[in-house]
Amino acid sequence: MFWVWLLFMVKGCEMNALLPLWGGFDEWLHYSYTAYLSREWKVPDSSVLTVPEEVYKSLAFSPAGGSVGFPYYDLWQKDESRLKKYMELSQLKNSADSPFVAANWQSQHPPFYYALLVPVYKFICDWSLLRSVQALRVFSLLLASFALLPLYRLFRTCFSLKATCAGLLLFVYFPSTYILLGHLTNDSLAFPILSGIIYFVVEQARCGIKPGTSFLLGLFIGLGLLTKLYVMIVFPSLLIVWTLRMVRDREFLGKNLLGVLIASGVMLVIGLPWFLHNIRVCGHWNPTVHSVVTKNLGLVGKLKFLPLVDWKSFVYSMTIGAFWSGNWSFITFPAPVYKCVLLGVGLWSVFYLYSLKLMEKTVRNQNLILISFVGSFLLALANHQLEIRAAGNFDSTGGWYWTVLLPIVILMVFYSFQVVPELLRRRAYWAAIFAVLFFHFWGYAGLLLPYYSGYWDKSSLALLGFHVYPIGSALTRISILNDVPLTLFSALLFMELFAWIGLARSKSLIYYFGDHEG
Repeated sequence: MFWVWLLFMVKGCEMNALLPLWGGFDEWLHYSYTAYLSREWKVPDSSVLTVPEEVYKSLAFSPAGGSVGFPYYDLWQKDESRLKKYMELSQLKNSADSPFVAANWQSQHPPFYYALLVPVYKFICDWSLLRSVQALRVFSLLLASFALLPLYRLFRTCFSLKATCAGLLLFVYFPSTYILLGHLTNDSLAFPILSGIIYFVVEQARCGIKPGTSFLLGLFIGLGLLTKLYVMIVFPSLLIVWTLRMVRDREFLGKNLLGVLIASGVMLVIGLPWFLHNIRVCGHWNPTVHSVVTKNLGLVGKLKFLPLVDWKSFVYSMTIGAFWSGNWSFITFPAPVYKCVLLGVGLWSVFYLYSLKLMEKTVRNQNLILISFVGSFLLALANHQLEIRAAGNFDSTGGWYWTVLLPIVILMVFYSFQVVPELLRRRAYWAAIFAVLFFHFWGYAGLLLPYYSGYWDKSSLALLGFHVYPIGSALTRISILNDVPLTLFSALLFMELFAWIGLARSKSLIYYFGDHEG
């Protein structure tokens, strides 16, 4: 287990070293939230100016893409004066006295994650923006790594150590893992909390509503509500488990009711103040802009917007996001690749539903709980898309959010393949790992060869063929850009190899993926 954790940290640190300042999604806004909380000691809202002046200035030449800067690969095309200007801006110092000059739409999020960052931010407040962001990325990655503990326990309830390591390694090397978790974002904390909640719900389905488990479940849900509201997707599954336990274990009705009351009480004590705060500040329990704008529509009013949503683009957005192998440069594949991915997901879904009939009853029931988590998450994403369309926004939901449930999907895949012959199962797992590695290194090619957009156009292929920008010179440029020594990349690759050797020597190496007894 230690070696899998080490691989996760190493891969995350590799992404940290490759990403430029503000290279992660909305990093400058998450950073600004932390700075505001550190200096003002109060929770902001979207109407308050929370972006420090030095952060706002640094956006002028940030290679974060979009409207605030220019894409990463443009650094290989622009003149040296622009690169020099960017380097000057990235070395701006944090200032405790600088004014706040812009509002921050990330202020709609709960404060728990940012409160955990405040002590680290206080410690590094004299550093440059670039160094501060890199340090907070590593801390966020460490928070995300705690998810491996409940996920390990969840896999081990039915699978062997080899299979557990196989499933977690698929997650570690899946390309979109570090798109969501490899930078400064509150998802880094929401992910381990949600993973813990899922584990405790499954435990209560397997072993009953015990007081100790109920306390931990309530604690995790409460902290999750203070981190990111998508943890609420667990409520349907939790209600189903509690109801079934009440019906089946009538002789333990009093004990079960006590467990439910403990979990509910702890959850409300921790999470309710945040909802009351939102109602007082913006008149709605959900402070996101699209939810506040559409709060008076009601369910019937929202449903009127169903035909106006481009659901085809919604599906493609989630598919592209789930298999996105890069950063802001959009290292993507040609459209037929995503169509094949969609077809493969559809065929597997049909096979998975068929495999449920062949599973033992207890295993089938556990899978039905996992399905309820995935279904709730899908409905939440669809509702999000419906709300933002009703609010007048054409934005599409990013599929990289599926990363928070990716280990659960991998677990479901492992369950489904249990019903096929062993030889075919081994081949299927090897095909999965090679496909994941292909997506993974495709993204690295896009980062290390930034002129290459990922599309199969003649100009890009010509550059790739003639090695106009070989990987060595690309790493040199990145090391200058991100102010990291070239030796760091060698050290990280060595650590990755070291972790694989340790995994092999610990008898957890997946010699083959057919061993699933346990």
